[in-house]
Amino acid sequence: MAYNISVSKDSKIIICNHRGIIDRDELGTAWQEILNQPEFLELNYNFLTDIRETTIDLPVEELLSTIDVLNSFEYTLNGKRMAFVANTPITTVLTMLFEYRMPKDLGMLTKTFSTQEAALNFVKKQPLTEERLFLK
Repeated sequence: MAYNISVSKDSKIIICNHRGIIDRDELGTAWQEILNQPEFLELNYNFLTDIRETTIDLPVEELLSTIDVLNSFEYTLNGKRMAFVANTPITTVLTMLFEYRMPKDLGMLTKTFSTQEAALNFVKKQPLTEERLFLK
């Protein structure tokens, strides 16, 4: 697999760096590893994925179907922030489409950035309060 996952205890962020081609297997394996991180499950860490040096080798429908899978983790994802760092037109559009299609009632904010600094600033913000989570 062409990705690595690191945990920043100081910033309370899980960072996944992808390189090369992202296919169905890699996407599934990376998400499974992230969703099993105790920091993500129990300590309310936010998440940043850097896909600046990747090609996404998935049909759009398959990529967006991961949202259906994430819906089953509503309790875990509620209040979290997820940032994508993308630098090509294709990866930027795909992550923004993912952001647009993310159900509001899932309670997770997702944004796309062109720099890691901007993405880190977004995910370093405090978790959403319960009152703000369910405003529609």
